[in-house]
Amino acid sequence: MVSWRTLIAALAASCVAALGAASATATANAAASATAKAGQQTYVFKVTIRNLGRADLTSPVYAVHNRSFRLFQLGKKASPGIANLAEDGATSGALAEARGKRGVGQANIGPRIAARRSASFRITTTSKHLPLSWAAMQICTNDVMAAQSNAKLPASKVGARRIVRIRALDAGSEQNTESRAHVPCLGAHNVGPNENGVIKRSKGVQGRGDVVNANQSWGKFLARVTLKRIS
Repeated sequence: MVSWRTLIAALAASCVAALGAASATATANAAASATAKAGQQTYVFKVTIRNLGRADLTSPVYAVHNRSFRLFQLGKKASPGIANLAEDGATSGALAEARGKRGVGQANIGPRIAARRSASFRITTTSKHLPLSWAAMQICTNDVMAAQSNAKLPASKVGARRIVRIRALDAGSEQNTESRAHVPCLGAHNVGPNENGVIKRSKGVQGRGDVVNANQSWGKFLARVTLKRIS
């Protein structure tokens, strides 16, 4: 025979479990309700970056955000994090400048992109954070980036796609010596002379130093990006 103490304990455990499940359901419903009231839809995108150059692109730092955030701006001075990324491929500073900042839905690091190859990553975001910005260094330069600012993700329907060709940008933070004493792919790291300029279109490899144009440069475009909504 089951004792009355055992029955009471069992009933108490059942009540606790029921209350826990009800609480979890209420929390989930409240979150779903809040999202619905905010008019936010969740999307998943696949971002594929094709490296069109003859040297690797470093791992890109990327962020999805609203219109108030800027990872970088053409014609403006590069932030310390973007300058370090463009000069040495270092991602931690640029990531810290984006992650958790007002207007940013999420920020992360994508895979390194070998010369003449493609690499992809996925982003889950909401209708509140649809612009995408990213930047990656071309490793055989002083401070050249493949980058996009405020690229519009194609959210209209599943399968929607946009393809964008990317011109190279010069971060304006390091002089373009093209010397093995200053270029990462030739063994140097974050040691080049400061330029103190602004972000601008790159003029490409000039062949004035140790970087060989035929082996380490690119054509009119440095990268091609495919943005595709997958769910």
